[in-house]
This record gives sequence, structure tokens and C-alpha cells, in this order.
Amino acid sequence: MKLFNEPNYINEGISLLTIIGKGTPFKDQLLQKMRKITGNSEAVLKSKKSLVLLYDRLEKATLREFKNDMDLVSYYFAPLENHKYDTTFGQILLNWDTFMRPEIDNYKEFVRMLTHMDESEYQSNYGNNVLSLGNTFSTEPVAFSIDSADDALRAVVQSELSDYEKQKFISGLVNSKEHITRCLGLVERVIQILMKYEKDINKEYQEFVDYWTTKFGTQDPFEYFTSQTSAFDALGPNPHGLTISMDLFNPFIRGLSVSMDTDSGDFSKPYLAVIGAMYCDKCPLYFANTQDKTLYNSEYWLNILKQMSDKNRFEILSHIKDKPTFGNELATLLNLTTATVSHHTSILNSAELISFSQEGTRIYYSSNQDTIRNCLQYIKDELL
Repeated sequence: MKLFNEPNYINEGISLLTIIGKGTPFKDQLLQKMRKITGNSEAVLKSKKSLVLLYDRLEKATLREFKNDMDLVSYYFAPLENHKYDTTFGQILLNWDTFMRPEIDNYKEFVRMLTHMDESEYQSNYGNNVLSLGNTFSTEPVAFSIDSADDALRAVVQSELSDYEKQKFISGLVNSKEHITRCLGLVERVIQILMKYEKDINKEYQEFVDYWTTKFGTQDPFEYFTSQTSAFDALGPNPHGLTISMDLFNPFIRGLSVSMDTDSGDFSKPYLAVIGAMYCDKCPLYFANTQDKTLYNSEYWLNILKQMSDKNRFEILSHIKDKPTFGNELATLLNLTTATVSHHTSILNSAELISFSQEGTRIYYSSNQDTIRNCLQYIKDELL
């Protein structure tokens, strides 16, 4: 199995549109992120000089291409308000996820898949993508599942999106074909720009491969990442292996995707590690991991509290506080579907409220008592 993925121009194109949609120079965006994870941003920029120059050339070329369509770019690809992962309306419309990249890398196939998708399937995906923003909560005692257009609409209405964003998302649901056509037009144009710089992009990808191959040395890549970032903590080897993707325009991302069969709990695909292009000896992975811990503030703890305020997530935490619990067991205990349990545990994991452990091929969930205790201490310090 191939360890490193090839460039995915759909993903890079969507990410580049998001950068342009922010309305601030990309170098300023880079510096802002670097200040959070390393105190020596100039050294990082210097060590990645060719990459920074490529960013500048691509940004200028994209701004020239879309100079008369910036309102359209901003409408679809400006990041949502108060959402830390830079998710955009366009991503939700296109049913695009960063971790789709190993399966969908051909633009024509992507268009065919999207335009020929069954309407009910698209509506279900749309509603679940809104739920995955992590800003939706239900006061109903039953599980929130997306089975119809009405459910998708409900997800939008009950979300914590701004009123303006809700109007966009409702329009996207009602007039999906029109919006998808516009979005795909923007993506196709930006991919054409990227293809003009294919040689330079491939050079950066090859440098990425060479750098990480050297870093691994004789060590197993999975073991190396386990030692560098908490994303792999408590997860054992995957029989399907590990695939690594470089993210060009999310240069400080470090993430892990775990795909499991919802019925058996067995691994269904290789682990996917997504690593940003800017990580290097001047800005190693563990820098980001360590520095994030020092940045915990009121915004961080309020987000933790928001995630726990969901009834289903709270009950999951309650059930797993004493012993690790398998996903199917949680689904039975809480009268939820395994897909709903997977959705909620993904959010809880992102908030560092749970951890995973492996027994054989099965994944069990445990509550992260340290995070919960620290959150309670925060409440005590602030309110008592």
C-alpha cells in the first residue's frame, strides 16, 4: 500500500478559495497561526522559502482570475462566523470533507458523483454536514437523525449559525442544483490555476515525502506519529495500514481519520494522517501539540461546555465514565443509531473529552477525566 498520497487538486482548490474568501493576505494568515505554535515565525518562513513564494504566486494568480467575482467567492468560501475550523458554505454544498481526498481526486468523477447523487441522499448529507459543525444541539429527548429535507432544514434552523448564514444554508438546501453549479464553476477555475503550477506543487509534495521519509528512518510511521502528537494516543496498529496526505493550503493542520464499520466496529480503511505543508525542523509537530496546551482560555472551556450541553453527548460521557464502552453497546444503551453515536463521539474526541482504546479490531470509548476535572476547576475559578 502506498504510504503517501498524490496531490488532490479538488481539496487544494477548495482550500485556496477559502484563503481568498477570508479577504486577508495569506502571509498574514500564516503569521497569525505561527505565532500560536512557535515563537520563531521568521525562522519557519525562511526554512520554507520556496513554499512561501509558491503561496504568493498562487494567491496573486487566483486574485487576478477572480477579481470580478470576489463577491461570489466570499459568498461561498468565506469561513463561517465563530467556527474555528474555517468551514465554508461551499464545502457543505459540495459535500466536501478534508478526509475524502484518498477516494475522490478526479474532478470529473467528483462532479459526476455530486450531480447524480440521489436527492434524499444529498439532503441527508447536507443536514449531517451542518450537524458536524458542532454548533447544533437538540432539546428533544430523542436522537437527532437526518432522514429527510425537513430534518436537514431543522438542523440549519437549530444551529448556532448567524441569521445571514442560516438564510444561505436554507437557500442551499432549497435551490441546491443552482448553488452546486455556481460552486463547481469556481472550483473548476481555481483547479485550472493550480494545474499551471503543477510542476512547482509536485516539487513541494516531493520535498514533503522526502522530509517525512527521512524523519521516519527505520521507525514505523505509526509509532513515529504516536510519539509526536496526541492524535494517535491509545490507538493500536491498523491492519489496513496508514496513509499520509500533505495539506498544501492548511499548512498547520495535523489530523487523523479513523474509519470503522458501524456494525462490526472493525477498521474499514487505513488510518489517514493529514499533515500541513509547513511542518519542518523549525516547526515540528510536537510544537503545535505542546503550545496548544498553553493556549487554553475561556473560549476553549466555553466550547467544551457547549459540546457537553448536548443531551446525547452528556449521556455518552455519563455511560463511559466508569469503563470503556464499545460503540454498538452505546447505541443500544442510548437508543441511538451507530452512525449517531459515531457523530457524537467524533465531536467529543475533537473537544478532548474522550479517548479511544483498542481491543483486537474494536474501538472502545473512555471519558477523559482530566479534561472534565479541569473544566470543573475553570467553572469554580470563574463562578465561585
